[in-house]
Amino acid sequence: VQTFYASGAIVTYVSESYVPEITAPNPADGTISLKFKVQAFGDNNVVITKAQLPAPLAGIVGYSLTGATEVDTQVTTNDLTLDTGAYTLTAGDSATFTISSKFNTATGFVTLALTSVDGSPVANVTTSGH
Repeated sequence: VQTFYASGAIVTYVSESYVPEITAPNPADGTISLKFKVQAFGDNNVVITKAQLPAPLAGIVGYSLTGATEVDTQVTTNDLTLDTGAYTLTAGDSATFTISSKFNTATGFVTLALTSVDGSPVANVTTSGH
C-alpha cells in the first residue's frame, strides 16, 4: 500500500534527553524530551500548539508516552514565535521543535514517540528506552 500526500509535515528525528528527578535505583519521576525537525511541504502551513495535555483539536502533535504516567507535555521551539498558544510554520519552511513530557510513577523503561504532526502521520521518530 502506498500513500501520496500533496501537503503536510515531513518530520525527522534530531535528538533526545532524559532527566530523572529521583536518583534512587529505580527513578520514578522525570522528564523525557524528543527534539524533531518539521518541514511544511505543499501549499499549507503547519500549526503546532504548545500545550498538548489535554489535547487541543487543531495543531496537535500526536505522541505516546509508555512506561510511566504522564503529568504534563509541552512543545517548544526557538525558531518561531508563539502566537495565541500555537506555532505556525509557513509552507515551505522548516523548524526544530522539542516535545517534553513530565512523568511520574515509572513502571519500566520510559519512551516517547511521535505519531503525527498537525494531521500528518509520523513513524520511526522515538526515544530509546530510559
